[in-house]
Amino acid sequence: MRTDEGFAQWVSTIVDAIQKLGCTYFRVHDSGDMFNPRYAQAWLEVCRQLLEVRFWISTRTWQQPSGALPIFDPIMATMRELAKLPNVTVRPSALNFGDHAPIVAGLHSGSTAAMTDVFRAAQCPAYRQGGYCGACRTCWDDKDIPVSYSRH
Repeated sequence: MRTDEGFAQWVSTIVDAIQKLGCTYFRVHDSGDMFNPRYAQAWLEVCRQLLEVRFWISTRTWQQPSGALPIFDPIMATMRELAKLPNVTVRPSALNFGDHAPIVAGLHSGSTAAMTDVFRAAQCPAYRQGGYCGACRTCWDDKDIPVSYSRH
């Protein structure tokens, strides 16, 4: 994605693939994160082009600002732009099992793992359902509810 042409081609390829799959809900990473500002910008463009698809992005980019000043981190600036889109949920992820789901300005409610306190976080049902979301779409649709996953 070093050139504008490469950027546009990557975005087009991802948009086409998601459309061909017929996805209405899409988790951006199963494992991984936004690793640089250009990559985050590419996902912003994908999400803008596919307003009919609900995107869920979990991230730990909130923990280490990489900009010249902690107040301006180019990746976090893009993550906040993503969070403004009506079809995108950006959940900051806790760093450790049992930590409270983080609260990060400009992002949605966070996620954690092994937090069994049902008053602090919705409990993900996937681990009782063979690893599948099933009918649950809390991670995508309930932007104000923190989510806790089983230890995995």
